[in-house]
Amino acid sequence: MGQTCELFFRLTGAEDRRVLIELHHPTAQARVIPCTIEGRFAVSPSRTSTGADAGATPVAAASWLDGFEDMERKVFAHLEAHGVVTESEAVMLLGSQRALRRFSLRFEELARDAPFEVGIEVVAGVKRYVREGGKP
Repeated sequence: MGQTCELFFRLTGAEDRRVLIELHHPTAQARVIPCTIEGRFAVSPSRTSTGADAGATPVAAASWLDGFEDMERKVFAHLEAHGVVTESEAVMLLGSQRALRRFSLRFEELARDAPFEVGIEVVAGVKRYVREGGKP
């Protein structure tokens, strides 16, 4: 108590995704200040998991988008629905080339808040933002 510690953990669930983690004491018998850890953590799919895992708090499907500004929300909603956003599509969703440059500079920071992995690919000279892995 009163000392810094390091916690190692592995998350397993019904599907491959990324989730927020909240720390709290389940019975409130110890003085633990509840907090949500910054960023999302990968969940490994488990063959034994069935649907909603015990103890998990259900969250509205698109509530993760609430943390984004309006234009950024459009890009990540498009990624969730279609899996890919080209640079020209991103310009249309963000409203301008300048907004795309700002988005690109913040992309890694923004991608940490998505419940799925997102990467950047260049195919035939076209930059694309791509949802990686399984379903969101």
